[in-house]
Amino acid sequence: MKYSILMLISKILNFYFIKLNNSEIFLIKGNNLSQGTFAEIYNLDNYAHYESNLYKNLDIASKLLISLILKRIKKYLNSNKKIFLKTPTEIIKLKIASDKKSKLVKKEINGYSYGKYLLSRNHFNNGIFYDKYFIDEIKNKSLLRNKNIIDVGGFIGDSAVIFQDYTDKKVHVFEPVEKNYVDLLKTIEINNTDKIIPHKLGLGGETRECIINVCGATAVGSTMRTDINVKNNVVLEKIFVTTLDKFVNELRLEVGLIKVDIEGLEQDFLNGAINTIKEQKPTLIFAIYHSGFDFFTIKTQIEKLNLGYKFKIRKATKNRVLDDTVLIAEVRA
Repeated sequence: MKYSILMLISKILNFYFIKLNNSEIFLIKGNNLSQGTFAEIYNLDNYAHYESNLYKNLDIASKLLISLILKRIKKYLNSNKKIFLKTPTEIIKLKIASDKKSKLVKKEINGYSYGKYLLSRNHFNNGIFYDKYFIDEIKNKSLLRNKNIIDVGGFIGDSAVIFQDYTDKKVHVFEPVEKNYVDLLKTIEINNTDKIIPHKLGLGGETRECIINVCGATAVGSTMRTDINVKNNVVLEKIFVTTLDKFVNELRLEVGLIKVDIEGLEQDFLNGAINTIKEQKPTLIFAIYHSGFDFFTIKTQIEKLNLGYKFKIRKATKNRVLDDTVLIAEVRA
C-alpha cells in the first residue's frame, strides 16, 4: 500500500514537472562507458535510418523509453559532466527496489538470500531480482513450461534461479569465466536444484578457443571484445566457445526462451543461433546496451528473419542512463 501511494504521488508530480521542466528535474551521477559508442552512430550519414528502424513496430512504452534514452545520451555527449537527469517516477521506483533489496538480502551459512533465492555471492542486481529480466511481460509464458531455457552469460546463476520458476524442463547456463563458473556451481548447490545445468562454455558464431578479459575480482563485465577499453586489474583467460545451433542439435533440445547478456557479443551469438531461432521461434531477451550498434541493429536483424516476432524494449530499475536495457522478442500465438 505504501509503495502504491508513492507511485501515485510520483505520477502527479510527473504531470506538473513535464510542464515545468521537460519531465526531468533530479540530478543523479551515472557513467556508462558504452554510451561513448553512440557518438559513432550519430556521426553516420544514415543515422536517421537506424533510428527509424528501431522505432518501427514497437509498443508506446518502448518508443517513449527510446526517446528518453536518446535524449539523455545526447546530453551526455554534449556535456563534460557525467550526470543525468531523472524523473520523479524513476527516483521512486529505484528507491523501492533499493529498499526492498536492503530489507531482503541476508547472509546465510553458504551464501546470501533474497527471499527464497540463494546466491553464492552478494550480487542481487535490480534488473534480475526486482524486474526479473521482464519475463513477466512475456504474453505466452505458459509456452515456456514444457521447454528448456538458454541463459547465455549466466554469471553466478543469478538469472537462472529466477528462470527455473518458469519451466518444468532445464535452464542451461553458459558461463566461461572460471571464477564465475565456480560460484555458479555453488549457487546450484545451495539452491538444491537439478533444474539448472551449468556449462563452462561461451556461445558465439563459431566453435573456437579464444582469450577473454576477466575484469576485476568480481569478473563482472568480462569480455572477449578487443575494441573497448577494459577496466583495471584485468587478467587473460583461455575459454572455449561453441554455437547454440550445434549445442541444441547435439542434445536435441526444445527451446522456449533464450536470454543473452554477453558484454557486446550478442550479435556474434546471433550468428551461431540462427537455425535454432528459425526452427523453434523461442522468446528472446537480448541485452542491447553494450554498444550503440547493438542498440540500433539487433532488433532489425531479428526482424529480417520474417518469423513473426513482436518486440518490446525495456530498461531495468537503475540509476544509469543505458544499463540493463533489453530487447524482448516474442512470436505470439
